[in-house]
Amino acid sequence: MVRENPDIVEKLLISVVLLFAPVIILVLTIGFLMLAGGLVLGELSVIELLELYILELILFTVGSYLLFRFREYLVKERLPKTVDKSDERRSDDSPDR
Repeated sequence: MVRENPDIVEKLLISVVLLFAPVIILVLTIGFLMLAGGLVLGELSVIELLELYILELILFTVGSYLLFRFREYLVKERLPKTVDKSDERRSDDSPDR
């Protein structure tokens, strides 16, 4: 019996999202441009589509990393200070026994 390691499953899901999210964004962008009349799909070569995919992959990866770092900063730096302040307020508001 093979047991799945949660870390491996999580890493696999993250990698799949990193690969396919730019493709979905690219398809939506091309669809919008076609509807707006600014793009004819026959005008794009395979190289141009590959360039667009690589650019979106890089931008999506950098954005995801920055979002991760921001979340980490909030959890490690800001959240403990906020919790401490709310604990102080509660202790100040409660009557002494």
